[in-house]
Amino acid sequence: MLGVLGLCAIAASSEGKLIRGLLASAFGLMLAFVGYDNVGGEVRFTLGIDYLWDGVPLVPALIGLFAIAQILSLCLAGGSITENPAAVRVNRVGEGIAAVFKNLPTVLRGSAIGAVIGSVPGVGGTVAAFLAYSTTVHLSDEPETFGKGNVKGVIAPEAANNAREGGALIPTLAFGIPGSAEMAVFLGLLVLHGLQPGPSLLINHLDVIASLLLSIALASVIASIICLALARRLALITLVDVNWLVPVILAVSTVGAYALRSNLYDAFVAVIFGFVGYLMIHFDYPRLPLVIALFLGEVVEVNFRQTMMIANGDWTIFFTRELSLTLFVLIVLSLSVPFVRHVRQMRRARAEPRS
Repeated sequence: MLGVLGLCAIAASSEGKLIRGLLASAFGLMLAFVGYDNVGGEVRFTLGIDYLWDGVPLVPALIGLFAIAQILSLCLAGGSITENPAAVRVNRVGEGIAAVFKNLPTVLRGSAIGAVIGSVPGVGGTVAAFLAYSTTVHLSDEPETFGKGNVKGVIAPEAANNAREGGALIPTLAFGIPGSAEMAVFLGLLVLHGLQPGPSLLINHLDVIASLLLSIALASVIASIICLALARRLALITLVDVNWLVPVILAVSTVGAYALRSNLYDAFVAVIFGFVGYLMIHFDYPRLPLVIALFLGEVVEVNFRQTMMIANGDWTIFFTRELSLTLFVLIVLSLSVPFVRHVRQMRRARAEPRS
């Protein structure tokens, strides 16, 4: 239910594109079902291709959908990302830092969402930032300004993104269950150093826990300083003609997809998803719901089938448990908010000529 909530909230956050966002999510779920079935033990929808037994690889798909698709779109449009040098001057950095403190409720809300959702193993690490953005859009009085310069659209997901690692530490340290892919690697490092995650770690090694928390906080500060120092230089890339960027980005993207597992098919997958991503850009379909569905599809399916086994096929289990019922209500609310907002805009448009 939490996975479905994340998909619906992200689809609903695509302003004016709820149906298209849901269609993109459905397409992503279809792709997520390709490969070996962890519950039934069978291979599905592979078209006889052995490479697809492990499913559609996420990283090459991401490279194609965002890097290759975007550079294809820029290449066909021509020119550069921006023609106005004044538009890429990074100034008033102090005002940007002050905006964080002026929007403190947004920071706290995003951090809370990131910490809570980030603590859910296998789900929270990816969904937290996007769910924080969606929540901020829904609560805003000016949702149409998001994606067009509203600083809250940057503050909320970044606050959630920074807080999610702290949340992911909770199941990792307390129960030995990694909350994200990064925490799975971190869990292995703890074992290599002779530290066994679990309640005993929290009781006997408080110094390690404190050092971890301080390290995460310090890393966030250092990363912020580095980004602020390099922002002026990096912004100048938008002035470079795309004809120079296309071969470089295509080469780096395909090599990156190949180098991940040294598999040539990964590069082909990146190129295929690049064309899919370009079509989505051209026909104005949001790509983010597809990516989240591709990531969450296996998690949602496995937990759904396990739930139905536990309940002996009784669907009422989703509505008789308090937590799942609460999540279902949130799903309905996330889908209804765009319709309510649309009705209000229609009423305002009708009332303006009369006034």
